[in-house]
Amino acid sequence: MKTGTIRVIGASLLLALTGCGAGEETPATSADKVFLTLDVATTRGDGSTTGELPEAEKIHTLRVIIFDGNGSVEHNALIYNDAAVGVEEVADKTFEVTKNDRKTLFLLANAEELPGLDPTNPEGLQTRITEYDQVSLDWLQGCDALPMSSSYNFSVQDKNKDCGTLYVAYAATKFTFSFENRMPAGSSLGISGLTINQIASTSYLYPQASDRWLTELLNGRIVTAYEIPATAVHAPFLWEDFERVVIPSGDTYAFPPIYLPESRNINDLDTEQSYTAGLKIGLGDDASNDHIRDVRLSDGSSELNSLFRGTHVKVKVVVKSLEQIDILIGIYGMIEPWTELDPVSGSIIEK
Repeated sequence: MKTGTIRVIGASLLLALTGCGAGEETPATSADKVFLTLDVATTRGDGSTTGELPEAEKIHTLRVIIFDGNGSVEHNALIYNDAAVGVEEVADKTFEVTKNDRKTLFLLANAEELPGLDPTNPEGLQTRITEYDQVSLDWLQGCDALPMSSSYNFSVQDKNKDCGTLYVAYAATKFTFSFENRMPAGSSLGISGLTINQIASTSYLYPQASDRWLTELLNGRIVTAYEIPATAVHAPFLWEDFERVVIPSGDTYAFPPIYLPESRNINDLDTEQSYTAGLKIGLGDDASNDHIRDVRLSDGSSELNSLFRGTHVKVKVVVKSLEQIDILIGIYGMIEPWTELDPVSGSIIEK
């Protein structure tokens, strides 16, 4: 699977898929049916093309739901289900569908246990998926695998279709923190807590974004026009549930990823989003004299102004002195992307 680099995953909204390759090797079983073949994959969450994904970012369950042109459920199947073994791709799945019809295909990964979703119930299912707003902070902290979703809208003619690889988008954002101790020799750095401020309490399973989101992504622009649930409340996320980390002078340490809901914190002074982090740090093993150091998250020139799903905020913290920590020379946040999807076979246009 090829990967690119844009700031957020580009497979999470309703796409129109046209011109899929014809699959001539699999004959339709009846005069009014054709076969639809596809692969489903994650986009890699670490910005690389090699190495093992964290289990939380793999597909452990995958449900494919196909609605016909009238909005009725034509297929609804759990095509992969393995709590123990996650995969990056579920390959070569074939579905028999009526020909000469518009189809809407939803992909739901790791969503079977979401409270109240009930994906096996066909009544009002499409509305329940698109309006589901209970991907909560508590749920993401407790789940073993991140929920993902996407949707594709396309036409089926009178030939079998091979639609190549379709993608599911993480319904979450990702933060990673790494610390480098540049204090004088003999001065070890102690870390007892991390805080990420302005994080929403809940988000949608399926993104509520502008119609132009795909164009913005493909042109390397950050998606800022999206909505989070009206019930969501922004508050600090405090992470202290770890044994104190002590870093000798000259060494570095990387924390495991933190997965949080898609958020949209608007600064009171303007119309743009803004986010900060708090670092509870001190010297060595003694936490009694630790201090909270606050830092605005930016890439060095502009502040982080979006936490649309799939955003990976990679914060590199360089500590030269506990007495004089400056955001420009001591601690800074570096925004890095998750990865772009490969295009499916044929052309992709927005609906």
